[in-house]
Amino acid sequence: MTTANKITITRIALIPVFVTFAFLYGASVQSGDPQINWRYAALITFAIAALSDGLDGYVARHYNQISRLGILLDPLADKALMLAAVFTLSFARWPVSFPIWFTAFVFIREFIILNGIAILHRINGKVPIKPHWISKSCTALQVTAIVWLMLDFRSDSDPPMFLLYLAGFFTVLSALHYILEGVRQIKEHGKPLPGTNADGSY
Repeated sequence: MTTANKITITRIALIPVFVTFAFLYGASVQSGDPQINWRYAALITFAIAALSDGLDGYVARHYNQISRLGILLDPLADKALMLAAVFTLSFARWPVSFPIWFTAFVFIREFIILNGIAILHRINGKVPIKPHWISKSCTALQVTAIVWLMLDFRSDSDPPMFLLYLAGFFTVLSALHYILEGVRQIKEHGKPLPGTNADGSY
């Protein structure tokens, strides 16, 4: 159990804490007596959890703590945090919430990715997927939308629709990219190396 893995596990443990604070704030809003401290508590908890994503990666690389457990836990923790945040801010009855189409896009993307990984692992025995600028942009826009909503930056559109449309567009684009990458890897599986026969012999 490395320090990096402990940080990742802490991020996972913070998810139910964030969800609890968010629903408590939503309940206070519905009761007609909004308790702003619950909203700030949810925001701070999410911020700590999100920042820990970069911290565990830095610690793992800088102190040579990369492990098979960390490689498995880190992306699962990231996805769990993102899904929990989007779901909670869609149904916790805050004054401003995510529209259902945005929530659906996020969940469908993660469903495609997780099932694609399972299929590739079953067929190829490994899943060599490298981070792409599209997926990085998607994550950055989703996090921005989440933080914007929790900070309650009111404008003519709550939250600003241009931000949601952009995040939604990159969410769909990222899902399509992963599908195409998965198809490419499946097609390449079993191809003989240059200079070999179809059965792999020279």
